[in-house]
Amino acid sequence: MERELREFLHLKKPSKAAIQKALPGLQQWGPSKVTLVLRKLGTEHRGHLLLPLMDTMRQSQLELDVFHYSAAAAAAASETARWHLPLHLLGDARRQGIRPNEYTYCSTMSAPWYFVIETVRQMQDFRLTNQVSCSSAISAFGQAGEWRFAIDALGDAAEHRLGANAFSLSAAMASCDNLHQWRRALEALETLQSADLRLDTDSDDFAPCCDLAISACAKGSNWQGALEMLTKMKGCSMRTGDVTYSAAITACSNTEEWRVAMALCGELMMCHLEPGIWCTASAHACDKVGAWLQALSIFEWVSDRTEVDGALAGSVLSSLSSSKGASCALELLRCLGRQWQPAVPEVEVEAGSAGVLCHRPGIVVVNKASGESTESLLLRCSKSFGIQLRLASRLDAPTSGVLPLACGESAGKYLQAQFAGRLVRKDYICLCAGPSLGEMHSSAVISQPLLTTGQDGINSRTIVSKIGRPAKTAYVVQARYWHSAPPVEEQELILLRVRPLTGRTHQIRVHLASIGRPILGDMVYGTPAVGHACFRLFLHCAKLRLFDFTGSTFTAEAPLPA
Repeated sequence: MERELREFLHLKKPSKAAIQKALPGLQQWGPSKVTLVLRKLGTEHRGHLLLPLMDTMRQSQLELDVFHYSAAAAAAASETARWHLPLHLLGDARRQGIRPNEYTYCSTMSAPWYFVIETVRQMQDFRLTNQVSCSSAISAFGQAGEWRFAIDALGDAAEHRLGANAFSLSAAMASCDNLHQWRRALEALETLQSADLRLDTDSDDFAPCCDLAISACAKGSNWQGALEMLTKMKGCSMRTGDVTYSAAITACSNTEEWRVAMALCGELMMCHLEPGIWCTASAHACDKVGAWLQALSIFEWVSDRTEVDGALAGSVLSSLSSSKGASCALELLRCLGRQWQPAVPEVEVEAGSAGVLCHRPGIVVVNKASGESTESLLLRCSKSFGIQLRLASRLDAPTSGVLPLACGESAGKYLQAQFAGRLVRKDYICLCAGPSLGEMHSSAVISQPLLTTGQDGINSRTIVSKIGRPAKTAYVVQARYWHSAPPVEEQELILLRVRPLTGRTHQIRVHLASIGRPILGDMVYGTPAVGHACFRLFLHCAKLRLFDFTGSTFTAEAPLPA
């Protein structure tokens, strides 16, 4: 069976004769074998074989039932390029006299959100909607960033008592939270609380919804709403924890009410709450206002109870550097280096092997090629060096250049502390198009807040927004090129040396596009003409300066690719 199935899966243009040759004895197949093969088509991404196979099965007198169509619909839904297939299969089932059930419809919820809209409509027509389908649909809308559909689906579920629960509410609120639609998230919470749904809003199942509400308030700088929600949770004896308190502290630190954040932090210390991300959030609040003494107190409190992580150490380093000067921050970094270095494994690395530019104990710096993801490079180097390497920063797949890797957990924390503490200096080379930025060696700083939306690095998108996080990018004009004499402004190409002063997603690309100078080869943030002007993104990390475990600086450079 395995050999026959492998031959079948490699069919490019299946016909009835080819299917019967690859899978002999179709007439003797049982229901379980049919379901197994249909599911296999989904895992192997062979959706083009689904319809020909099912047609051949029917012609071979095989009786197909609702479970077979459920397996086929689930397999088809796994391929976004063939999003129409699940809808076709559902229609085919009805034409064969088979009525799809709630499991058939729910199995298609992983399809693109625009297909889910039609699925939900059909389920409502057949009165098949339940808690699972409600939550699945809302999650599908939320993951696609379609928060309006998610909220509408939740409202319909509440109005018609179609099985809305705390999990579907969490899905809807998460879609709003990821896109900084904090008012919508709070409205969703009020919708379900006001509906007569026998929903136990005091239960621990409801706690994640409240956490999301506080997080939404944090992104909207609504610190009063965050504290009000926290008070309600305490009054209902609802479970509160690390995520709850860190979100509340962040809400206060995003405004001028950092003293409220410190008061909440002090309260948690007095209650002997276990150290967690709420400590990092508190230290970050101190960093924003230069309260280095309070940040250091939090650092010492955590150090007395557990190991300090890189994020917390970075917030304290940043606070010290901005308030007391770089020398104080470096002194703390050296102390951390002495504390963490004994746990760093020894790795023998030859410069030049696997793209290695240079290395120090616990730190390997490599030259990433354009087109390779940071994660795949990490796996390849880990296998090559025989050790589990860790990331402290990343480069976008189309960006090439210098990338530091940490050897083990302790080295990872040490690098993370440097990046979070803004002690690392990175210089990029890029070629952009647009009006002149001045004569050679002209310099400036782009200061525009950036907001990143999306679930992951593939689907995420960054825009300039007033509600975004602060971001600064410095640049110097290295060279100017044009096609005509005298030069025409719109035709000028500008070679820049760029230094990001903060570390936001796609920061350099978005900042340059925001001033009308998109990078050549940027298909996301540039115009079509600029995007197709170069075979790759003309952005290269040329130089990196960081600190080894002794506190001494070292620099790695990667030449511009040919």
